[in-house]
Amino acid sequence: MSKFFAFTTKQTVHKQIETKKQPVHKQIEGKLETFNIISLALQYFFLILGTASVTCSLAVATYSEELGKDKLKHFAYAAALSSALIGAFSLERKASDSRTAWRLLKVALLRRDLDPPTLSEEELIKFYAEAENTLGHITFDPAQQESNILKDENEQLKQKIQDLDKQLTELKDRLKNNPANPVPEENVATDENAAP
Repeated sequence: MSKFFAFTTKQTVHKQIETKKQPVHKQIEGKLETFNIISLALQYFFLILGTASVTCSLAVATYSEELGKDKLKHFAYAAALSSALIGAFSLERKASDSRTAWRLLKVALLRRDLDPPTLSEEELIKFYAEAENTLGHITFDPAQQESNILKDENEQLKQKIQDLDKQLTELKDRLKNNPANPVPEENVATDENAAP
């Protein structure tokens, strides 16, 4: 077994040395395939977990009596686990980020392959660094999903308050400008008198 690991380690070291001898754009072309594999894997994983979550949730909601108590628990658990994994690892965002990183690298390589090249090797390296940063790393943050939901709800509530304030202002203006239905000034609510 130790011979296998020694052999594998030697192969890896030799491959790294050979890679370093290659021009920069060739090394980055090799990374492009890796980015594509990462992107596809994350997208498939996201699709599989999303489909499992929806399917199991529908089964629990629709066939609760037919499934029986034991099977119902298994389906509910699978639905909850799938949803939790998607949210905790931010798979949707990570799959999108990995595809964005691949596209960024692909465009940089295409620009490098133009005749004459529009990117130097230094600029190509900067694009590669940007793609790596876009790809980032996998984070595990189960609270992040709840935090994002609360932020979205808060933004929606702020928007509703702004819309209601705008409607209230429009109604006040219409009441003031409507000669057929005069409303005494004291009956028109003002911002200072408005309920919180």
